[in-house]
Amino acid sequence: MASGNVTLEAESHRYFKDGVPFDGPSVTQALSQCGLADFSFVEEEMRQRCMARGTSVHWLTRLHDEGCLDYRRVPKALRGYRKGWMAFRKATGFVPDPFWTERSFISPLGFSGTIDRMGSFFGMRWATVDIKTGEGDVPDWTRYQLSLYCEETKTVERIGVKLRPDGTYRVKPFPFSTFYTDKAIALEAIRRWRKQ
Repeated sequence: MASGNVTLEAESHRYFKDGVPFDGPSVTQALSQCGLADFSFVEEEMRQRCMARGTSVHWLTRLHDEGCLDYRRVPKALRGYRKGWMAFRKATGFVPDPFWTERSFISPLGFSGTIDRMGSFFGMRWATVDIKTGEGDVPDWTRYQLSLYCEETKTVERIGVKLRPDGTYRVKPFPFSTFYTDKAIALEAIRRWRKQ
């Protein structure tokens, strides 16, 4: 794990280490540039709205996990996402490790990212979890994103969780059998980004 204080500037989506801007890509930037994560079909205004909603949902699930969410102040439009997160945690026995809750990092391998959660299921299996809030199911490119996040958390189990506004959720585990291939593809995306 890279040492130093790593922060993410939300508006510009830039990472800083000890106040110094990081000159490499975030994982999603590299995956997007290589066409593995395609956002081109989403108009800019809609993309900005979705990103703002995602940021809000991540923040409220973090506050929930830390035990300091004032439930009465959660906007009605976001209550279903919180309900879905609570249902996922209850059904799976998932307990987040507080150290890895919404943790930004800069890897010595030349990329940055923010890990949504790493934790255990019923205290037995450890996994890196990514929370999604967009339309449809967990996008398949999440497999590449999580393979690089696992480099940081030192886990190999990868799970995407899609929270929905109606209080339901979907879980998409990614198989261990493709872990190293997915990681190699993601690292190639980072290499191409840095070469441009």
